[in-house]
Amino acid sequence: WAREFFTGEKVKDEPVRERIDAPVACFDGLVLFGTSEGHFVALDTATGDERWRVQLMGPIRGTANYLPGDPARVYIIEQPTGVLHCIDPKTGAVLWKGEGPERCDGSPSVSAGAIAFGSCAAALHVFDPATGKLLDNIKIDKDSQVAGGVAQDGGFLFSGCRSGKVMRVDVKAAKIVWTNEQSESEV
Repeated sequence: WAREFFTGEKVKDEPVRERIDAPVACFDGLVLFGTSEGHFVALDTATGDERWRVQLMGPIRGTANYLPGDPARVYIIEQPTGVLHCIDPKTGAVLWKGEGPERCDGSPSVSAGAIAFGSCAAALHVFDPATGKLLDNIKIDKDSQVAGGVAQDGGFLFSGCRSGKVMRVDVKAAKIVWTNEQSESEV
């Protein structure tokens, strides 16, 4: 199957295609992606049929992420504000919205204990995966905005930033454990 998406507008009598800048993700029978128009869309992997669509307040640049369980949850970030959304993958219902710390071009990293991402506020933000409560804003330094994703492993976050640093952060202590500054350009 193949699908095309349009904004509903026309230019020179031609329909305008909707821009999909965010990488596509596939989880549990769904193809998930966000658009520049702020649509977060779920398609059936087998048929390409649209299962649901959620309208967010701004463009989506990062990939959605999925946390299996009962209930399973999908997380996505609005780019201009960094608002984190938790969505029911079966229905598309928004379960909660977190605080928007600052512009975020990246994707949320998920684990049973934390949802984490970086932002233009030069910090890593940690949220409770069940409630969306902000647990911590871990400041880096003023030239260390985080444009990419954040990885999680064993209670630690790993991230690169604009100043060229790569760091390991203890989630529970909300503290940078080590920083590698070998890179001379943005990571």
